[in-house]
Amino acid sequence: IMRKITCSVLIWLFAFGGLLFFGGRIMTIFPCTFTPGTLVLTISPPKGGSYLYVPGASRLFSYFSIKPGSWVLGSAFPGATCFYWAKSHGDWSVKSFSVPGTIMMMGTSKF
Repeated sequence: IMRKITCSVLIWLFAFGGLLFFGGRIMTIFPCTFTPGTLVLTISPPKGGSYLYVPGASRLFSYFSIKPGSWVLGSAFPGATCFYWAKSHGDWSVKSFSVPGTIMMMGTSKF
């Protein structure tokens, strides 16, 4: 029995030990235009940061409100990169920047 409990605890730590947790209000939204629909959400304290929202990969819960001012609570996998189109000196190119994580699941407030 003790061996089963130890294995269960180790599996749980391995599965959830690398997750990032966040919660606060959405302050800004930046579209990653190279990959349509992908957004970088900047979340305010109490547990803020910038996280990548990927439609179809990030699971969204009620009230499905991704807009500045909405309260959110969720978890993310570590590491993400936003790719976007930028025009510089008349030429278009793909630029990028990194954020701490990719949203795995997120619930939002109504407003």
